[in-house]
Amino acid sequence: MATLHDVKVPSNRQLWYSLWIPGRPLSSRSKKFKPYAERIKAEARKQVQGRQPLSSPRIGVEIIFATREPGDVDNVSKRILDALKGIVYHDDNQVLSVNCVGLRLDHSFYARGSNTVFQRLLSGKEFLVNI
Repeated sequence: MATLHDVKVPSNRQLWYSLWIPGRPLSSRSKKFKPYAERIKAEARKQVQGRQPLSSPRIGVEIIFATREPGDVDNVSKRILDALKGIVYHDDNQVLSVNCVGLRLDHSFYARGSNTVFQRLLSGKEFLVNI
């Protein structure tokens, strides 16, 4: 069972941004990519507030979301990484690692010690991208 404690940023990694994106992440197979990408871009611009894209050649990205439906977490990251290009980092070739966590909200899900971040994820109304 996954808990938010399982997806913490390693202590040796700098956290530059924690972006909350409204809605649910879509699969790379979704036909609704254009409005989805625009929504991610607009939200990233607002939360980054005009800062220059990161120039580090070693960026790690963590995507955390809650879902009631089974799905491919590997199909979620591509669209998000593409949408953040030019806003959070110059190019997605700077991204060396991606950790995509789908918290399954079904009968087997159990959480103890919930906090504000975890509660936001459980609402299913937004997802978190840590960079």
